[in-house]
Amino acid sequence: MVIVLELENIGGFIGKHRFEFKEGLNEVLAPNASGKTSLIKAILAMYAPSHVQPSQLLNIDAESGYIKIIVNGSEFIREFKREDNNVIEVKSRPIIAGDELKYFVLDPYLGEVVRRVVTDANADLTDYLVKVFKLNEYERNIENLRHEIDSLKTKEEHLSHEVEKIKAKDKVRKDLEKEREILIRELERVKAIAVEKVKEIQDRIAILSRKLGEIETRIKDIRESLIPTLGERRKAISSEIKKLEDIVKKFYNLYKEPNKEIEKIKARIGKIEEYITTLMREREVYLKELDARLSVIGLAAKTKLPKCPICGQPIMRPEKFWSERERLVEEEVKRVKEEIIRDYDMRIEKANNELKSLWKELEKLQREYNGVRELESMKIPSLK
Repeated sequence: MVIVLELENIGGFIGKHRFEFKEGLNEVLAPNASGKTSLIKAILAMYAPSHVQPSQLLNIDAESGYIKIIVNGSEFIREFKREDNNVIEVKSRPIIAGDELKYFVLDPYLGEVVRRVVTDANADLTDYLVKVFKLNEYERNIENLRHEIDSLKTKEEHLSHEVEKIKAKDKVRKDLEKEREILIRELERVKAIAVEKVKEIQDRIAILSRKLGEIETRIKDIRESLIPTLGERRKAISSEIKKLEDIVKKFYNLYKEPNKEIEKIKARIGKIEEYITTLMREREVYLKELDARLSVIGLAAKTKLPKCPICGQPIMRPEKFWSERERLVEEEVKRVKEEIIRDYDMRIEKANNELKSLWKELEKLQREYNGVRELESMKIPSLK
């Protein structure tokens, strides 16, 4: 579905301009003073015409202009022209409740937007956009993630240096082990030749063994201190991801198709609202019928008809008969009216209670669905 908005000489727009809004979220990006506020004023002027005066819409240098919205072939228009320094509306067909068009869904900050756009000639919607799209929260999350990335990079660099040191020391260790093996073999070979040579070799082996022990101790310390730190962090993030994925899975197990569930609730709300309207109309019809009956009897009593206007039978002593008949009918009409009002009030109250319950259910489902979509699209991918 596409909603077409056409403007001519409205606000900051000079000449004709055409915009198309598709189903879903429509994003308008433009520099300051390029017409974003004028665009919002034009939309509000069509959906809430009493909130935006013609003098706030027509371009200050233009003699005439219009706002037009086209939806599914239906055209809605407000046309203006300037006469004696006043702006008058020469053609008016805004979108009203009777047209049953609800294509623009505005958020809870609409009151603030309307106030700024309508009362402030230079309205700044920055705060509104920040609140709606949670830009501050996103900026904080991005900054926190950047700090975390920088910290992890620092740890990664430190660990890389330590790993290089370990590799170098491991190479030294292997070389020393080879040398020790050579010396041991040499010791075995010369044992019988020279006691002094044996003592020298033994001393050398002791020195090498001490150095080797120091290297192995250092390697053990690195393994016990540095590597588990990153492992624990990764484990914690994995646990958080699983927790969030369980929340998403639980929601979809409960609501297989959330959008369809939302539409079902909206459909039920529409039926109940229609039912309430029908009850109110029926009550009004019944009460009017009773009043009409009372009017007929009242007229007969006033004119003292000698015959019944319904069956045609003659009436003895019409004045007394119609006086008594009028009193009885008034009592009966009053009693029936009270019963009808009481019965319909109870039925309308019951329907209204069900309607309130459905609105609460719809609000809860939409809030949970928005939270799940945020987890799916932002938080879980960010942690991964």
